[in-house]
Amino acid sequence: MKSLFTVMLLCVFTLMGCGDKNNASESIQEELKDDLDQKVYKVLTYPHYAPYEYLDEKGGIIGFDVDMIQAIAQSQNFKVEIINSPWEDMLGRFNTGEADLVISGISRQQAGGDADFALSNAYLHGRDSILTKEGVTNINTFEDMVVHNIGVQSNTIFADELIAKKREGNPTLKLSSTSFLAFSDLVNDKVEAVYAHENILRHYAKGQPNLKFNFNGTGEGFDYYDMVVVAKKGNDELIAKINAGIQDVHQNGTYQKLHSQWFGVEAPTPTIKNKNRY
Repeated sequence: MKSLFTVMLLCVFTLMGCGDKNNASESIQEELKDDLDQKVYKVLTYPHYAPYEYLDEKGGIIGFDVDMIQAIAQSQNFKVEIINSPWEDMLGRFNTGEADLVISGISRQQAGGDADFALSNAYLHGRDSILTKEGVTNINTFEDMVVHNIGVQSNTIFADELIAKKREGNPTLKLSSTSFLAFSDLVNDKVEAVYAHENILRHYAKGQPNLKFNFNGTGEGFDYYDMVVVAKKGNDELIAKINAGIQDVHQNGTYQKLHSQWFGVEAPTPTIKNKNRY
């Protein structure tokens, strides 16, 4: 009897084990099906704009924008394929089927408002800044920059604005091929200040822990503005997904974590956005 009871118990446990295995198998199959069913969207970016997007040592595309769009995708149960794109005509590639989305440090104004494209809500608030070393307190406005030695990246709106105010060939304006070189000139005391996107300057400043900097900028042109994800005009369903994902990552703490990781400071809560900037 004892032997028979033992055999019966073994059979029960064996059947239970088989049931667990079957349940596990079904669960795995469901996960695989969900994975296969996920829509993959092609996302263009120009990876030469650290820390928004840039290439790592292995040629992979990394940056704040990349992490944000991946977090948004995870929130809304879709996938993204990040594609390296030239800046020129990047937004025009919607019409060729090469892109579903663009995220590349683009402001609402740079995209031309919503006249030609479908634009998301703000996933990030941008701001421009005049960076000086600690102790420099007399360079805070456009008027101040006119009479001081300023570094700026060439072929940018920042350079265009300063050239218009300082005039072409002004020796107090030092043009560099990248914003990092302009920042390096400040570190090496070749200029008194650098004019660029604040988030970019904060990224570079993180790499100089032994130096202290001031992020200045008052008056017109130094308000916050919206950074947006761009889709083809009429693709309202996709933009609705993006907006839902933006709201989710802002509420669950992911946005704050990424902002601190890439820019070295907590995300601001701007009360004014410059609608005329860019």
